[in-house]
Amino acid sequence: MRNYIPVCALALLLLLLLHPQLSMGADSGPIALVYRKDLPLHQQIAQEISHSLAREDPGIVTVDWPLSSNWPPASEKEFAGLKPIFAIAIGDIALTFCRRASPDLSGFFLLVSNQDQVAEAEGSGLWTGAGLWVKPEKQLEKFRALLPGAKTLGSVVSAGFFSKEQLTSLQQTGKRFGFALDIVEVAQRRDVLAAIARVYKRNDGFWMMPDPQLLNEITLAEMLRLQTEYARPLLALSPRFVQLGALLSINTSLAEVSKQAVIFARKSAGSRDLGHMEPLPDSCYIIHINSDVAGKLDFKAPEAMQSSFDFITLANGGKP
Repeated sequence: MRNYIPVCALALLLLLLLHPQLSMGADSGPIALVYRKDLPLHQQIAQEISHSLAREDPGIVTVDWPLSSNWPPASEKEFAGLKPIFAIAIGDIALTFCRRASPDLSGFFLLVSNQDQVAEAEGSGLWTGAGLWVKPEKQLEKFRALLPGAKTLGSVVSAGFFSKEQLTSLQQTGKRFGFALDIVEVAQRRDVLAAIARVYKRNDGFWMMPDPQLLNEITLAEMLRLQTEYARPLLALSPRFVQLGALLSINTSLAEVSKQAVIFARKSAGSRDLGHMEPLPDSCYIIHINSDVAGKLDFKAPEAMQSSFDFITLANGGKP
Protein backbone atom coordinates (compact mmCIF):
# COMPACT_ATOMS: atom_id res chain seq x y z
CA MET A 1 0.00 0.00 0.00
CA ARG A 2 2.89 2.33 0.77
CA ASN A 3 4.28 1.89 -2.74
CA TYR A 4 0.89 2.44 -4.41
CA ILE A 5 0.73 6.26 -4.05
CA PRO A 6 4.27 6.95 -5.41
CA VAL A 7 3.59 4.64 -8.37
CA CYS A 8 0.34 6.48 -9.17
CA ALA A 9 2.09 9.84 -8.85
CA LEU A 10 4.85 8.68 -11.20
CA ALA A 11 2.27 7.45 -13.73
CA LEU A 12 0.47 10.81 -13.60
CA LEU A 13 3.74 12.70 -14.04
CA LEU A 14 4.64 10.61 -17.10
CA LEU A 15 1.19 11.22 -18.56
CA LEU A 16 1.58 14.98 -18.19
CA LEU A 17 5.07 14.93 -19.67
CA LEU A 18 3.94 12.92 -22.68
CA HIS A 19 0.76 15.01 -23.13
CA PRO A 20 1.62 18.55 -21.97
CA GLN A 21 -1.71 19.93 -23.18
CA LEU A 22 -3.36 18.02 -20.32
CA SER A 23 -1.28 19.89 -17.76
CA MET A 24 -2.61 23.24 -18.92
CA GLY A 25 -6.24 22.26 -19.31
CA ALA A 26 -7.26 22.96 -15.72
CA ASP A 27 -5.91 26.50 -15.55
CA SER A 28 -6.21 27.60 -19.18
CA GLY A 29 -9.00 29.91 -20.14
CA PRO A 30 -11.14 29.56 -23.24
CA ILE A 31 -10.70 30.99 -26.71
CA ALA A 32 -13.28 33.74 -27.13
CA LEU A 33 -15.19 34.29 -30.37
CA VAL A 34 -16.44 37.87 -30.27
CA TYR A 35 -18.80 39.22 -32.94
CA ARG A 36 -21.82 41.41 -33.68
CA LYS A 37 -24.98 39.43 -32.94
CA ASP A 38 -27.03 41.48 -35.42
CA LEU A 39 -24.81 40.69 -38.44
CA PRO A 40 -25.47 37.27 -39.99
CA LEU A 41 -22.09 37.17 -41.77
CA HIS A 42 -20.26 37.66 -38.48
CA GLN A 43 -22.34 34.94 -36.84
CA GLN A 44 -21.63 32.59 -39.73
CA ILE A 45 -17.86 33.17 -39.58
CA ALA A 46 -17.80 32.66 -35.80
CA GLN A 47 -19.74 29.41 -36.18
CA GLU A 48 -17.43 28.11 -38.92
CA ILE A 49 -14.31 28.94 -36.89
CA SER A 50 -15.79 27.29 -33.80
CA HIS A 51 -16.58 24.13 -35.77
CA SER A 52 -13.08 24.08 -37.28
CA LEU A 53 -11.46 24.37 -33.84
CA ALA A 54 -13.64 21.60 -32.44
CA ARG A 55 -12.87 19.35 -35.41
CA GLU A 56 -9.11 19.94 -35.40
CA ASP A 57 -8.56 19.98 -31.63
CA PRO A 58 -11.49 18.74 -29.50
CA GLY A 59 -9.61 19.68 -26.35
CA ILE A 60 -9.86 23.41 -27.04
CA VAL A 61 -12.61 25.21 -25.14
CA THR A 62 -14.31 28.07 -26.98
CA VAL A 63 -16.89 30.58 -25.81
CA ASP A 64 -19.17 32.67 -28.01
CA TRP A 65 -19.49 36.33 -27.07
CA PRO A 66 -22.16 38.02 -29.24
CA LEU A 67 -22.24 41.81 -28.92
CA SER A 68 -24.55 44.70 -29.68
CA SER A 69 -23.04 48.02 -30.77
CA ASN A 70 -23.79 49.46 -27.31
CA TRP A 71 -22.74 46.91 -24.75
CA PRO A 72 -23.25 47.47 -20.98
CA PRO A 73 -20.09 48.26 -18.93
CA ALA A 74 -20.65 45.12 -16.87
CA SER A 75 -20.11 43.07 -20.01
CA GLU A 76 -16.42 44.03 -20.13
CA LYS A 77 -15.89 42.92 -16.53
CA GLU A 78 -17.71 39.66 -17.17
CA PHE A 79 -15.61 38.99 -20.26
CA ALA A 80 -12.35 39.71 -18.43
CA GLY A 81 -13.49 37.33 -15.67
CA LEU A 82 -13.46 34.47 -18.16
CA LYS A 83 -9.71 34.94 -18.49
CA PRO A 84 -9.61 33.98 -22.17
CA ILE A 85 -6.20 32.97 -23.48
CA PHE A 86 -6.95 34.24 -26.97
CA ALA A 87 -9.72 36.09 -28.81
CA ILE A 88 -10.99 36.07 -32.37
CA ALA A 89 -12.66 39.43 -32.99
CA ILE A 90 -14.93 39.78 -36.02
CA GLY A 91 -15.52 43.41 -36.96
CA ASP A 92 -14.69 46.83 -35.49
CA ILE A 93 -17.03 46.60 -32.51
CA ALA A 94 -15.64 43.22 -31.47
CA LEU A 95 -12.01 44.37 -31.66
CA THR A 96 -12.76 47.52 -29.66
CA PHE A 97 -14.54 45.48 -27.00
CA CYS A 98 -11.73 42.93 -26.64
CA ARG A 99 -9.02 45.56 -26.29
CA ARG A 100 -11.00 47.52 -23.72
CA ALA A 101 -12.11 44.54 -21.67
CA SER A 102 -8.71 42.77 -21.67
CA PRO A 103 -5.87 45.11 -22.72
CA ASP A 104 -3.24 42.36 -22.36
CA LEU A 105 -5.18 39.79 -24.37
CA SER A 106 -3.78 38.63 -27.70
CA GLY A 107 -5.96 37.78 -30.64
CA PHE A 108 -6.84 37.68 -34.31
CA PHE A 109 -9.22 40.13 -36.02
CA LEU A 110 -11.28 39.92 -39.21
CA LEU A 111 -13.37 42.41 -41.22
CA VAL A 112 -12.21 45.53 -39.34
CA SER A 113 -12.84 48.60 -41.50
CA ASN A 114 -11.15 51.29 -39.38
CA GLN A 115 -7.55 51.40 -40.60
CA ASP A 116 -6.36 53.36 -37.55
CA GLN A 117 -7.83 50.68 -35.30
CA VAL A 118 -6.05 47.99 -37.30
CA ALA A 119 -2.73 49.86 -37.00
CA GLU A 120 -3.13 50.33 -33.23
CA ALA A 121 -4.00 46.66 -32.66
CA GLU A 122 -1.08 45.41 -34.73
CA GLY A 123 1.22 48.01 -33.17
CA SER A 124 0.53 46.54 -29.74
CA GLY A 125 2.23 43.33 -30.83
CA LEU A 126 -0.70 41.37 -29.39
CA TRP A 127 -2.97 41.27 -32.43
CA THR A 128 -2.80 40.31 -36.07
CA GLY A 129 -5.39 39.66 -38.73
CA ALA A 130 -7.11 41.14 -41.76
CA GLY A 131 -8.92 44.44 -42.07
CA LEU A 132 -11.81 44.94 -44.43
CA TRP A 133 -9.39 46.72 -46.78
CA VAL A 134 -5.94 45.44 -47.66
CA LYS A 135 -3.26 47.68 -46.21
CA PRO A 136 -1.75 50.22 -48.65
CA GLU A 137 1.76 48.80 -48.40
CA LYS A 138 0.55 45.32 -49.36
CA GLN A 139 -1.45 46.76 -52.27
CA LEU A 140 1.58 48.69 -53.50
CA GLU A 141 3.70 45.55 -53.28
CA LYS A 142 1.18 43.71 -55.47
CA PHE A 143 0.76 46.68 -57.84
CA ARG A 144 4.50 46.66 -58.52
CA ALA A 145 4.40 43.01 -59.54
CA LEU A 146 1.22 43.47 -61.60
CA LEU A 147 2.15 46.76 -63.29
CA PRO A 148 5.92 46.59 -63.86
CA GLY A 149 5.90 49.53 -66.29
CA ALA A 150 3.90 51.93 -64.11
CA LYS A 151 5.83 54.81 -62.55
CA THR A 152 3.04 56.97 -61.14
CA LEU A 153 -0.25 56.23 -59.38
CA GLY A 154 -2.85 58.90 -58.74
CA SER A 155 -5.69 59.14 -56.26
CA VAL A 156 -8.25 61.67 -55.02
CA VAL A 157 -9.45 61.82 -51.41
CA SER A 158 -11.50 64.22 -49.35
CA ALA A 159 -9.57 66.73 -47.25
CA GLY A 160 -8.65 65.16 -43.92
CA PHE A 161 -9.01 61.56 -45.04
CA PHE A 162 -5.27 61.17 -44.45
CA SER A 163 -3.36 62.92 -41.70
CA LYS A 164 -0.13 64.65 -42.74
CA GLU A 165 1.84 61.84 -41.12
CA GLN A 166 -0.15 59.14 -42.93
CA LEU A 167 0.24 60.92 -46.26
CA THR A 168 3.99 61.28 -45.80
CA SER A 169 4.31 57.63 -44.80
CA LEU A 170 2.27 56.54 -47.81
CA GLN A 171 4.43 58.61 -50.18
CA GLN A 172 7.55 57.01 -48.72
CA THR A 173 6.05 53.53 -49.08
CA GLY A 174 5.21 54.32 -52.69
CA LYS A 175 8.83 55.29 -53.37
CA ARG A 176 10.00 52.05 -51.79
CA PHE A 177 8.02 50.14 -54.41
CA GLY A 178 9.04 52.43 -57.25
CA PHE A 179 5.89 54.57 -57.46
CA ALA A 180 5.51 58.34 -57.33
CA LEU A 181 2.13 58.81 -55.67
CA ASP A 182 0.02 61.74 -56.81
CA ILE A 183 -2.63 62.06 -54.09
CA VAL A 184 -4.89 65.10 -54.35
CA GLU A 185 -7.12 66.24 -51.50
CA VAL A 186 -10.46 67.89 -52.33
CA ALA A 187 -12.32 70.11 -49.88
CA GLN A 188 -15.46 70.84 -51.94
CA ARG A 189 -17.69 68.13 -53.36
CA ARG A 190 -18.26 70.14 -56.53
CA ASP A 191 -14.54 69.85 -57.33
CA VAL A 192 -14.34 66.06 -57.07
CA LEU A 193 -15.06 65.05 -60.68
CA ALA A 194 -12.67 67.63 -62.12
CA ALA A 195 -9.94 66.49 -59.71
CA ILE A 196 -10.45 62.84 -60.68
CA ALA A 197 -10.19 63.71 -64.38
CA ARG A 198 -7.06 65.79 -63.84
CA VAL A 199 -5.30 63.15 -61.76
CA TYR A 200 -6.32 60.28 -64.04
CA LYS A 201 -4.94 62.04 -67.12
CA ARG A 202 -1.45 62.59 -65.72
CA ASN A 203 -0.78 59.20 -64.10
CA ASP A 204 -0.16 55.60 -65.19
CA GLY A 205 -2.99 54.27 -63.04
CA PHE A 206 -5.73 55.48 -60.69
CA TRP A 207 -5.84 54.05 -57.18
CA MET A 208 -9.25 54.03 -55.49
CA MET A 209 -9.23 54.77 -51.74
CA PRO A 210 -11.84 53.66 -49.16
CA ASP A 211 -13.09 57.22 -48.69
CA PRO A 212 -16.86 57.16 -48.01
CA GLN A 213 -17.10 60.88 -48.78
CA LEU A 214 -16.14 60.30 -52.42
CA LEU A 215 -17.36 56.82 -53.34
CA ASN A 216 -20.71 56.91 -55.10
CA GLU A 217 -22.25 55.97 -58.45
CA ILE A 218 -21.30 59.29 -60.05
CA THR A 219 -17.60 59.17 -59.13
CA LEU A 220 -17.36 55.47 -60.03
CA ALA A 221 -18.93 56.10 -63.44
CA GLU A 222 -16.39 58.86 -64.07
CA MET A 223 -13.46 56.66 -63.06
CA LEU A 224 -14.67 53.90 -65.39
CA ARG A 225 -15.12 56.39 -68.24
CA LEU A 226 -11.60 57.72 -67.76
CA GLN A 227 -10.16 54.20 -67.63
CA THR A 228 -11.60 53.66 -71.12
CA GLU A 229 -10.60 57.09 -72.43
CA TYR A 230 -6.97 56.93 -71.30
CA ALA A 231 -6.56 53.12 -71.37
CA ARG A 232 -5.02 53.24 -67.90
CA PRO A 233 -6.04 50.87 -65.12
CA LEU A 234 -8.49 51.62 -62.35
CA LEU A 235 -7.21 49.88 -59.22
CA ALA A 236 -10.35 49.28 -57.19
CA LEU A 237 -11.36 48.38 -53.65
CA SER A 238 -13.41 45.24 -54.04
CA PRO A 239 -14.52 42.55 -56.49
CA ARG A 240 -17.83 44.35 -56.87
CA PHE A 241 -16.06 47.33 -58.47
CA VAL A 242 -14.15 44.89 -60.69
CA GLN A 243 -17.43 43.34 -61.80
CA LEU A 244 -18.61 46.83 -62.73
CA GLY A 245 -15.56 47.48 -64.92
CA ALA A 246 -12.44 48.31 -62.91
CA LEU A 247 -9.35 46.36 -63.99
CA LEU A 248 -8.53 44.78 -60.64
CA SER A 249 -8.74 44.82 -56.87
CA ILE A 250 -6.58 43.27 -54.19
CA ASN A 251 -8.47 41.74 -51.29
CA THR A 252 -8.16 39.09 -48.63
CA SER A 253 -9.74 35.67 -49.02
CA LEU A 254 -12.19 35.30 -46.15
CA ALA A 255 -11.82 31.52 -46.26
CA GLU A 256 -8.01 31.71 -46.00
CA VAL A 257 -8.12 34.36 -43.29
CA SER A 258 -10.53 32.23 -41.26
CA LYS A 259 -8.08 29.31 -41.57
CA GLN A 260 -5.34 31.56 -40.19
CA ALA A 261 -7.57 32.52 -37.25
CA VAL A 262 -7.89 28.81 -36.43
CA ILE A 263 -4.12 28.29 -36.75
CA PHE A 264 -3.32 31.18 -34.39
CA ALA A 265 -5.98 30.05 -31.92
CA ARG A 266 -4.55 26.54 -31.84
CA LYS A 267 -1.05 27.94 -31.28
CA SER A 268 -2.34 29.99 -28.36
CA ALA A 269 -3.85 26.88 -26.77
CA GLY A 270 -0.44 25.23 -26.81
CA SER A 271 1.67 28.18 -25.68
CA ARG A 272 1.57 30.73 -22.92
CA ASP A 273 3.58 33.20 -25.00
CA LEU A 274 2.90 33.62 -28.71
CA GLY A 275 5.56 36.31 -29.02
CA HIS A 276 5.06 39.17 -31.44
CA MET A 277 2.13 38.35 -33.73
CA GLU A 278 3.25 37.79 -37.31
CA PRO A 279 1.44 39.31 -40.32
CA LEU A 280 -0.73 37.24 -42.64
CA PRO A 281 0.94 34.93 -45.15
CA ASP A 282 0.69 35.74 -48.84
CA SER A 283 -1.81 32.91 -49.38
CA CYS A 284 -4.48 35.08 -47.73
CA TYR A 285 -4.52 37.60 -50.58
CA ILE A 286 -6.53 37.30 -53.77
CA ILE A 287 -6.37 39.46 -56.89
CA HIS A 288 -9.67 39.93 -58.70
CA ILE A 289 -9.16 40.76 -62.38
CA ASN A 290 -11.80 41.75 -64.93
CA SER A 291 -10.88 39.60 -67.92
CA ASP A 292 -12.84 41.77 -70.38
CA VAL A 293 -11.09 44.96 -69.27
CA ALA A 294 -7.71 43.21 -69.12
CA GLY A 295 -8.06 42.38 -72.81
CA LYS A 296 -8.98 45.95 -73.73
CA LEU A 297 -6.05 47.40 -71.75
CA ASP A 298 -3.66 44.72 -72.99
CA PHE A 299 -2.97 43.77 -69.38
CA LYS A 300 -0.88 40.61 -69.02
CA ALA A 301 -1.19 38.86 -65.67
CA PRO A 302 2.21 37.59 -64.43
CA GLU A 303 2.34 33.79 -64.58
CA ALA A 304 4.16 33.61 -61.25
CA MET A 305 1.07 35.05 -59.52
CA GLN A 306 -1.54 32.89 -61.27
CA SER A 307 -2.53 31.04 -58.09
CA SER A 308 -3.68 34.36 -56.58
CA PHE A 309 -5.94 35.39 -59.46
CA ASP A 310 -9.71 35.33 -59.68
CA PHE A 311 -10.87 36.27 -63.17
CA ILE A 312 -14.35 37.74 -63.38
CA THR A 313 -16.43 39.40 -66.10
CA LEU A 314 -18.49 42.56 -66.43
CA ALA A 315 -21.80 42.72 -64.57
CA ASN A 316 -24.80 44.81 -65.64
CA GLY A 317 -23.02 45.77 -68.83
CA GLY A 318 -20.44 47.60 -66.75
CA LYS A 319 -23.01 50.05 -65.31
CA PRO A 320 -22.78 50.97 -61.59
